[in-house]
Amino acid sequence: MKNKLIFTAILTSMLLVGCGNDATKQVIGNDKEKTNENFVSKPVKISAEIKGLAKGQKITFEKKTPQSSEMIDTTSSGENGSFELKGKIDHPGIYRIIVGGTYIWLALEGDENIKISGAIENNNLKTANIEGSPMSQEMMNQLFADIKADALVKYLDSHKNDQALVNFFLIGRLDINTNFKQFEQVKDQIVSAYPNWPVAQDFARNISDYAQKMKSQPAQIGSQCPDIKLKDPNDKIISLSQLKGKVVLVDFWASWCGPCRKENPNVVAIYDKYNKQGFEIFSISLDGLDDRTMNRFQNNPDALKAQMDGQKKRWIDAIREDKLKWPWHVSELRSWSSNVAQQFGVNSIPKTFLLDKNGVIRYTNLRGPELEAKVKELVNGK
Repeated sequence: MKNKLIFTAILTSMLLVGCGNDATKQVIGNDKEKTNENFVSKPVKISAEIKGLAKGQKITFEKKTPQSSEMIDTTSSGENGSFELKGKIDHPGIYRIIVGGTYIWLALEGDENIKISGAIENNNLKTANIEGSPMSQEMMNQLFADIKADALVKYLDSHKNDQALVNFFLIGRLDINTNFKQFEQVKDQIVSAYPNWPVAQDFARNISDYAQKMKSQPAQIGSQCPDIKLKDPNDKIISLSQLKGKVVLVDFWASWCGPCRKENPNVVAIYDKYNKQGFEIFSISLDGLDDRTMNRFQNNPDALKAQMDGQKKRWIDAIREDKLKWPWHVSELRSWSSNVAQQFGVNSIPKTFLLDKNGVIRYTNLRGPELEAKVKELVNGK
């Protein structure tokens, strides 16, 4: 199992993978680590035997937060990959054991006596059986299963307060824009289970802040999508409303955005498959120059024109190179100063809004198989 980087994706929650104007705020945690003054430190004892783990390997037991790691105990592996760890934890939360180049994740509340058996191969954990901590075992089970987003949503909806730490750990694998309901559910669960845990308090506060921010955006799931009227590469004004009655993917991208270009082949494949069933793509490029850059050329109109012509050419070349065959391509050529990007609250790309046949925003920021599944659903009238 490739869990070496799992904590980055999970504990920091939905830093959207893409090209950003400014850093998207973390949903879990803040920049200041706190301690839980209402929790009495409780002991944890761990004994393990990991097949394939060489003798003398360093083993570390540590607390993990979104901002930092704090070592609790360390040892070295003995014969047959055996080791023991112990220490006291200052609050319930997410902990981990670093074994070679991989992690065993633990959801601990204190007073646990844990026994772990497992196997490691090429620094990848292959199996892990955890006795004495049901939540830890369930957390590892889900990591080994590596379930996709749709299945994870169903899993979270069916597993409630009895495993709040597990759900809190897993929620970061989802996109908050698309699955905000699940983020709110987990917020309620984690605060109910651990009301004095500072990380839970930060999570709840940030979810509330995010909800307020979303209310101020006109382009929300369930709302009518605002019309967009911009110039295409031939300087002809075209509008989103021309696609009324179609299922439409409104796609914010740019020629300079690596993740956008990487996703384009998948978008093309979905277009080819569903276009004849009433699916269209309305692409909005954030190529061009922002206000600050344009101001540098305010006394040199010839240089400004050359810069803008170059930006437009890069946009047109990217459309051709990526075979974006649909005719609905528009841009203000204003980069992050784009009025439309600001209207839609776009501060990271790729950013997409999937509209149903009535022009209502149904989903945001879907990619890959998830995007295809929802396009299929909407063209079939669901």
